[in-house]
Amino acid sequence: HPVPFKDQLTISYDLKYVTDVRIEVFNTLGAVVASSYDASGYLNREVSLNIPYTGQAEVYLVKVTTNRGSSVQKVISSR
Repeated sequence: HPVPFKDQLTISYDLKYVTDVRIEVFNTLGAVVASSYDASGYLNREVSLNIPYTGQAEVYLVKVTTNRGSSVQKVISSR
């Protein structure tokens, strides 16, 4: 949050188990533009990532990976 965002994206997660958490943000070309790693992800965590501002609205994929799997969400940047 917030979405759309300009140059900083905050990812919140609330896991019911302790796990490694890797967050990766990909552009539409599949390149990683930001990432974060938390060796002890658990309840009520927030991670802020700086995303390179391109001056136009962009679609990004945010992938959150834990020891139990991964999920991907689309987010949109603002102009």
